[in-house]
Amino acid sequence: MIKGFIKNSILAGAVATAAFAGQIKVGSGANGINGLTGTAAGQYLNAGTACVGTALAQAGFSGCAAPVITGAGQRNYSTSLFSGSVPNQPGPTGENTALQLTASDGITYAMINNQSLTCNSANDGGCNLWSVQGNQSITIPIGIIGVTAAHIMLNDYWGVSGQQNTNVFLDFNTQSNGSGTVTTRAFNLVNGTEIRDATQCTTANAVGATNTCSTYAASTTSANTLSVFNGSYTNNTVAASPYFNTGGNFALDALKFTVNVGDQNLWLADIRITNLGGGTNISRTALSAITLEASATPEPATVFVLAGGLITLAFTRRRIAKASKIVL
Repeated sequence: MIKGFIKNSILAGAVATAAFAGQIKVGSGANGINGLTGTAAGQYLNAGTACVGTALAQAGFSGCAAPVITGAGQRNYSTSLFSGSVPNQPGPTGENTALQLTASDGITYAMINNQSLTCNSANDGGCNLWSVQGNQSITIPIGIIGVTAAHIMLNDYWGVSGQQNTNVFLDFNTQSNGSGTVTTRAFNLVNGTEIRDATQCTTANAVGATNTCSTYAASTTSANTLSVFNGSYTNNTVAASPYFNTGGNFALDALKFTVNVGDQNLWLADIRITNLGGGTNISRTALSAITLEASATPEPATVFVLAGGLITLAFTRRRIAKASKIVL
């Protein structure tokens, strides 16, 4: 009877922990459906609001780190990331609906859903990306333990092949709000290896050699970079753009950042993205969405419960064994 009770208690603890496993879309709304929408009250990147860890309420959760936005701002794909391209198929209009995009590896991303702001012009329809340019950064609070991978939808624009303009930092901590001991994992992204320009032109540029879009990274070689959205465009009509009078492809990519086993027992307090600038027209990094993968890694409190249960089980078995010997 005692053994059965202990066994069932241990299994119940494992089931409770496993409930946090799977994909977690970072954002506001139910299951992060509105993505990294910011600035308006109650939205994800609004100072003082809850992080995604609040909804999970894992044991030991002590609140969220604060979002930090240094110079970065919300922009619109059609007037910024795709530089006014005229698409041959509908673009990812995440500003008009709670759009969800799924990559070939099965990871789903919640796009920014912000119709309330004017990002680039009076007629842009709202915002659907965060633009981070020269010496700017954005810090996204997370507050989750047991993260096994971070999938971040990232591209750049005006990113010259071979240059390193973008850094990603995963900040792990002994406290969910980042107030404890910090362990930072840094990833330096190279244009044409891990990250690429969102617009890949294939038609000769009429602007001239100094602004030719053929210098920008049009592809990647990393197995950890997957295409999430692809379209085509013709006859770019924005004269100030390096893509003026060009045609080609536009795309959104997602990068997978695998978490070390040792870090999975720490809180992922936040994710930081910085841009170092440089390159023709000064490179900019475009952040569209974040989805996390989490395992059934025992939370701190669960570890102690599990350990205590195993010790009790071992002690009980030892007593039963001794009793059996006495009877014999």
